[in-house]
Amino acid sequence: AAVQVLGGTLLALGRAPRLSALALAASLIPTTLAGHAYWTIEDPATRKLQRIQFHKNMAMIGGLLLAVLGQPITARHHPPPAPQQRRICTPDSWVGWPREAAALR
Repeated sequence: AAVQVLGGTLLALGRAPRLSALALAASLIPTTLAGHAYWTIEDPATRKLQRIQFHKNMAMIGGLLLAVLGQPITARHHPPPAPQQRRICTPDSWVGWPREAAALR
């Protein structure tokens, strides 16, 4: 639990983000496999809850591995898209429409 608290704090503060994300992912693997082994449970309701928790942990591990391997995604890396011009529909733009629409021109 101390690894998760320390790793989460360091990751949130941006201090050694790759190392803290790796430590968090490594601590989640045994927790996920031992604590949420849904394939060993017979009761359908309990099995479903454990499967949800298992997949939640796997998603967190995947996100942490992205933090370990990739660069942080921030606004400065991805500028906003250019505004698109408003498209106006005119009778001249009705190419390929049925004859009734062409007759309205």
